[in-house]
Amino acid sequence: MKNCVVRTPASAANLGPGFDSLGIALGLYNEVEVEERPEGLSFGPCDLFPKNEENLFVRAYYLAIDKMGLPRKGLWISEHPAIPLSRGLGSSAAAIVAGVLAANALHENVLTRDEMLAIAAELERHPDNVAPALLGGLRASMMVGDKVVSAALPCENLHFTAVVPPFSVPTVKARALLPDTVPFKDAVFNLSRIALLARGFETGDIPLIRLAIQDRLHQSYRRPQIPGIDEVERIAEELGCAFCLSGAGPSVLLISDEEESAARCAERLTGALADWQALPLRRDVYGATVIMGDED
Repeated sequence: MKNCVVRTPASAANLGPGFDSLGIALGLYNEVEVEERPEGLSFGPCDLFPKNEENLFVRAYYLAIDKMGLPRKGLWISEHPAIPLSRGLGSSAAAIVAGVLAANALHENVLTRDEMLAIAAELERHPDNVAPALLGGLRASMMVGDKVVSAALPCENLHFTAVVPPFSVPTVKARALLPDTVPFKDAVFNLSRIALLARGFETGDIPLIRLAIQDRLHQSYRRPQIPGIDEVERIAEELGCAFCLSGAGPSVLLISDEEESAARCAERLTGALADWQALPLRRDVYGATVIMGDED
């Protein structure tokens, strides 16, 4: 039977003012082994939950199969996760992208990049995580009807530290905290910063990034659900790092222009916040990859 391994990076979305539109792939990876079988659904050692057709990898796999007009067959799946669940680091996007990519790889790669993006976004409901998870790098993305338009943005000489708390905040809950409308001045506040933020990423200009990464559309509504975040921000400011929520949180992303600064961030944060993890990470530039196995 056909089999493969899919390796998918973590991703940090929103990036301050880029709500539902900006995302970056980070060097922390989930791997999923999958083998197509004549029938049935079974799991090897893995942390996928639930272990049935409702988990995101399986839903994405079968959605892609349906889009290709192929009959559904059985699957054997084993996951080796590194991306923390429900922490704002794109664990759901990684599962969805892995499912779509595995289905395509095991069926002659008939789907185009744009088709795979559209299928992934259909499940994730917005493209800011799935685009970098699939394609790597820093990306700006939007939905046009049922299609995803995504463009790579330059990002040079920057280092990232994901600060991960010992508790989760489900994305559905984090999104429910947001208002239905926002003041016009808050929308202008974000719009005035988004292009400057892209320029800061391109040039590695941390002072510019620190100014332009400010946000008024989502972070202030979500911060009360994240005890300890004020201390993370204080340490980031002390060390001259840019600071934002990673996705919907509760993880925080710090950005610096020196690898040593990222290491100092990790050391300070680990000492200051009990049970939080500080993970120095590089930008991933390749996105999800597939290794085909030997066909039985």
